[in-house]
Amino acid sequence: MVSAAGRPGEPRLLPLTQTDVPDVDHPRRGDLAVGLLWPWLGRLGLGRLPGDIIIERDNFSLCLPITTGILISLVLSLILWLLSR
Repeated sequence: MVSAAGRPGEPRLLPLTQTDVPDVDHPRRGDLAVGLLWPWLGRLGLGRLPGDIIIERDNFSLCLPITTGILISLVLSLILWLLSR
């Protein structure tokens, strides 16, 4: 923690409180839930939609589920919006 000596125009830095620090535990829980549910979500065709990028080589595979991510985001946003009403 550093603070200016009261000179005009200089910013005064304050210590961070617990409420200033973002909670990083919640995104990890979401990642865990999606990871555990992925085998069942794959049966629905998620991850293989048009717009999802899949590159498979001999010793390498890359999956960028762009369309799936947008679709899941829209569905979750709609659910949360309905719950907040």
